[in-house]
Amino acid sequence: MFILNREFTWKGWQFSVLKLAMFAIGILIGVYFVGFWKRIWWLVWVVAVVFTVWAVAMALKALKKK
Repeated sequence: MFILNREFTWKGWQFSVLKLAMFAIGILIGVYFVGFWKRIWWLVWVVAVVFTVWAVAMALKALKKK
């Protein structure tokens, strides 16, 4: 059985650990490649805003179903 085909659920605290790890990795990448990110900071903001709005919309849609 391939690990990516398995289905599992996350508890809230487990998802929080993943989010904190991704946040820390993002900061480290930003620190080491500051010259690269400075040139496309506007694109990073656009992507962040679009995906944040999308995530909020999915969450609100899921709340409506309940």
